[in-house]
Amino acid sequence: MKGTISLSTSSDAIRDLEDSKKTLEDQCVVASGETLVKLLTSIQHIVDEVGALEASLLATATYVPQTDPFKAATTDAQDFVADLNSIKTAFAPVGTVVQAIDKLLTYIR
Repeated sequence: MKGTISLSTSSDAIRDLEDSKKTLEDQCVVASGETLVKLLTSIQHIVDEVGALEASLLATATYVPQTDPFKAATTDAQDFVADLNSIKTAFAPVGTVVQAIDKLLTYIR
């Protein structure tokens, strides 16, 4: 899924990514097997993106993905989207997880 937010600032992106990361982290205690691996991998991708954004933060700059999992045209992004959709399916009853993943998907461009 390609992101739909067009004018997010880097500050907005960091806040949203951190919120989504926290929601995914909260699910690690109930996840196992392949779903846990996908959660942990997704969390690490978010950490990398936030780190790269913080390194180049300009509060009024439009959000531009900094790492491959957030650049829609890359294989890493396609794999990340697949993992997120799998997590979304596994945690469908947990609305906060679904919302967090939907928010993450808007940043993959």
